[in-house]
Amino acid sequence: MRICVFFGSKHLIKVRPPLGDSHIEHTVDGFMGDLQRIRCGNDSVLHEEFQILETWDSAREKNCTAAEKGRTRNRFVDILPNDDTRVILRGPDDYINASLIDGYNNAGQFIATQGPVGPEETTDGRKESTVDDFWRMIWEKNVQCVLMLTDCVENMRQRCTQYWPPLGETRKFGEVEVDLISESVDPVCTHRELDITRDGERRQLSQYHFLNWRDAKGPECTGHLLDFVERVMNKQFRKPIVVHCR
Repeated sequence: MRICVFFGSKHLIKVRPPLGDSHIEHTVDGFMGDLQRIRCGNDSVLHEEFQILETWDSAREKNCTAAEKGRTRNRFVDILPNDDTRVILRGPDDYINASLIDGYNNAGQFIATQGPVGPEETTDGRKESTVDDFWRMIWEKNVQCVLMLTDCVENMRQRCTQYWPPLGETRKFGEVEVDLISESVDPVCTHRELDITRDGERRQLSQYHFLNWRDAKGPECTGHLLDFVERVMNKQFRKPIVVHCR
């Protein structure tokens, strides 16, 4: 799944080419006008800007040594964090398939990670459960908000394990106790509030579970996606915000 979500009110797109100090920038207010002028003139401008994105991505150094060593904790063999941006957990066992991502003028605003792999997905011995690692990361990075962009099951196939307990129950994942306090559902998302506790310290975590993003497809309703983004950003959660699909 490739995710492209625009956060921030002032700028919609900011792209830095692989070489030089110049940049391409479109403001929200001026974007439609810019697009109309480009389309009335020469569509090659759009292709050139898209090519910059592809060139910049392919020019990045691909160094995934840690991910290769922790291959049994990766859901997919071809979606791996680079060593220079991966989230590093404390202690010698420091690997999780997660990467730090900058927001607009906001370094380290997000953590993009895979959906936790549950014990039910490890019966063939090719994968390890990563649920404990996920909660360890939530605690160590002092996360206040998790955005979930997948269903646990789709078309009768497991996509992501349910890594939180049923309403009113408490479960322990590694050293972190998790208690689901409340759950509300509307056409856009399910909103869950959880208490997490470790060594006697209690914290609150908000999870927003987007309901309309099928695997390998785009959101069914762009209006719902924009509503979802606005809800989260209006809360002004402390960074990093964790985002995961399957």
